[in-house]
Amino acid sequence: MEKNILRVILLILLIGTFYLIFNFSGQTGEESSGISRKITNLLANNIKYIQEKPENVKEKIVERIEKVVRKIAHFSIYTVVGILLMSLVSTYPLKDFTRSIISLGAGIIYATSDEIHQSFIPRKKSNGNRCDD
Repeated sequence: MEKNILRVILLILLIGTFYLIFNFSGQTGEESSGISRKITNLLANNIKYIQEKPENVKEKIVERIEKVVRKIAHFSIYTVVGILLMSLVSTYPLKDFTRSIISLGAGIIYATSDEIHQSFIPRKKSNGNRCDD
């Protein structure tokens, strides 16, 4: 009974995470960039070293930080997916190798479906690249 409750909780968390990723992936380049720019500006505005730089230098630093913020966000959300998948699969009596293959396979299938979903979303106009890569 306890394992079934744990499975349901993990499944709900996994579906919620998939939903979150789906919504982020459904944003246009401008929407996605706007969110990451707000986070980046919040960080940059609290670092004295950056604030002391001239505006043109500050903008270049903020652009670099924004790329790092986006990569960390992408990596983090898929790390959560991996942890949830492994936790869910670990509730079943399977060998470690089988658990890993199932989790890896499910993660790859979801990531692939997410990339397909993103291919239907308008790209960022300024340089033609998606903002989430």
